Amino acid sequence: AQLEETIRNPKHVERFRNLLAEAAAASTSDANVRAVVLLAKQQETGDRLAQALASDSSSEKVDTLLEELQSLRKLTSLEELGQEGVEVYQSVDVAELVRKAFDPEGLIRLYPQSLNDRVDGGVRKGHHILVFAPVELGKTAAVINMSCGFARQGLKVLYLINEDRVQDIILRQVSNLTGMTKYEINASPERAQELAQEAGFGNITTISASPGTPRQIDEWIDTYGPDCVIVDQLRNLQVKADTRVNQLEAAATAVRNIGKKKNVLMVSVSQAGDSARDKLILNMGDVDFSNVGIPSQADLMIGLGMDAQYEMEGLRHITLCKNKISGLHDNFPVRIVPQLSRYRSV
Repeated sequence: AQLEETIRNPKHVERFRNLLAEAAAASTSDANVRAVVLLAKQQETGDRLAQALASDSSSEKVDTLLEELQSLRKLTSLEELGQEGVEVYQSVDVAELVRKAFDPEGLIRLYPQSLNDRVDGGVRKGHHILVFAPVELGKTAAVINMSCGFARQGLKVLYLINEDRVQDIILRQVSNLTGMTKYEINASPERAQELAQEAGFGNITTISASPGTPRQIDEWIDTYGPDCVIVDQLRNLQVKADTRVNQLEAAATAVRNIGKKKNVLMVSVSQAGDSARDKLILNMGDVDFSNVGIPSQADLMIGLGMDAQYEMEGLRHITLCKNKISGLHDNFPVRIVPQLSRYRSV
């Protein structure tokens, strides 16, 4: 019916009908489908390269796409493409899929508890969490609290730091795990070591990256085999892009893709812009230089807000700007214990 409405020549209509009939009657095979998926991925990257060349994009972007296309053309099977982060599902068992989705065994708990309650009891490997806030408001404390919580659960954690001194981060991890301030640790380092080990300190590997690249993260995951990776901070990663906005989106995209490909939980840290100053409830638009790119690559966005009253009371306000885990977009207060890099439910 659509052909007859759009094509006036009856002979052409008949030819198209015959083409459609032949296509519908053609037999397909698993091998054919796999070959088409691989070809489509190559075609997609080729189209992006053509657009970049036509729009006079930066040489860095063109070089990156050219390198990606050359890599894809070397692949000969869908299995190899799968190793590049592409997953293909055929004849999915829905009952098994649902069982895995609701299986509490695979959940990774988040801390504090009030946050975990709002994500249906935890997240899973392959998810990407973004924590953002203005400068000096407690972002690093939040991800240290998370990472130590992961370690207490017996999970292996890779903590990548490219901003603070790595020694400072490790000392804060020990404070979180032991409940000892840095002055108490200084007075009794052996006791601190013992308590930290009992709490899972041995599950954390901390790497000082200067500033680090997505490829290095990929390699470190292969080396250390973590269940969870902290990227502190996302905005400092070295990626090729023609603008700051595109750089941040490329970094977020790379981190999310690594998490999916390697099946690890990724937690990234980024800054909030000036719009988030003295503000309790944040939104996606408050992410510095990236109110679309970074948010689009997160499964869970945790915005940390504060005003003068909260600062006096030692509180922070969490906003779940994006929540693909449970769908609950909520905001609520938490208490920060800066001496221990801990967050507690209120």
